[in-house]
Amino acid sequence: MTNEDTSLAAVTGADPPQNRRVVAVRQQDEALQWTLKYEVWDSTCKRLVTKSLFLYQPIITNPQQLNAYERIFSELRRRMGKNVPEDVFIGWWQESGRKVYSRALNQKRQTLSNNIKLTVMKKLKVWKAGGFQEGGGPPNPRDLFRSNIADGKTVITGLRENGDAYISFLRDFGKTVYGKKFDKLSKTRALNKFFPGVLEAFLLIAYENGYARWKQEVLKGPEEENTVPFKFTSSAKGSRCHEGWGRPATQLYTTLYETIGRQRIRSGLGSEFDRRFMISGQVEVVLSNGRDAVPDDWGNFELFNADGEESIGV
Repeated sequence: MTNEDTSLAAVTGADPPQNRRVVAVRQQDEALQWTLKYEVWDSTCKRLVTKSLFLYQPIITNPQQLNAYERIFSELRRRMGKNVPEDVFIGWWQESGRKVYSRALNQKRQTLSNNIKLTVMKKLKVWKAGGFQEGGGPPNPRDLFRSNIADGKTVITGLRENGDAYISFLRDFGKTVYGKKFDKLSKTRALNKFFPGVLEAFLLIAYENGYARWKQEVLKGPEEENTVPFKFTSSAKGSRCHEGWGRPATQLYTTLYETIGRQRIRSGLGSEFDRRFMISGQVEVVLSNGRDAVPDDWGNFELFNADGEESIGV
């Protein structure tokens, strides 16, 4: 640095050119550092969404739920960036995090929807092969719940109020959204202790979204084209057939979630329903072992061997 540079800096108060170059290099290094950090956060965010966060986050979201400082953002920061300056984490969220989250959640929706589809199609094919016996096949969504408008608000009826029919539905389809552990856990733990309401609500709305189309796919002739659309995502095509959840679906999903929450604490539909559901799983285990179960109002039930003698009391 020349004396002229030094004297000019002293008069103007500006940093000498050498210092400015050092600062510029340092800023470039910091920018690269955060860029690399963003890539790590992108990967972590995707993994969290698909592996763990989906267990309690809304499966169908609206734009407001993805704003900074909302629950989703706050939970990601708690898990990923609690020691990172707030403005830095917000910068990541706005630049790429929000997009990564949305794509990962959409992929999760597609995976869960396809799981539901495979189970529905399997049951429909068995029903068809058996000659469409009355009471066979997967239930119509209208037999599970109905939505009505009362005082300007959507009101859901059914679900746990349907008793055995809803128990049978959850027994058949719970694992399509929760995973393989559902069957094992449901035999020893109350539903509300391990099966999140956000998953139960998505199971119901995804089931209704595709039921009519999947049913037509099985029932139509080999040369016929399936013209029945998805109920909520009919505008999406091909591999994107489970995208495009609009306002009606989002509102119904939210109402289903809220109704499930109220029913889980309501007398006769909360712990009592969970107890009956747990027992239904235990009955299945016993029947698969070659014993007959004689339920007594879903309370204590007795098991009998082939000779009709009492063998176990539960």
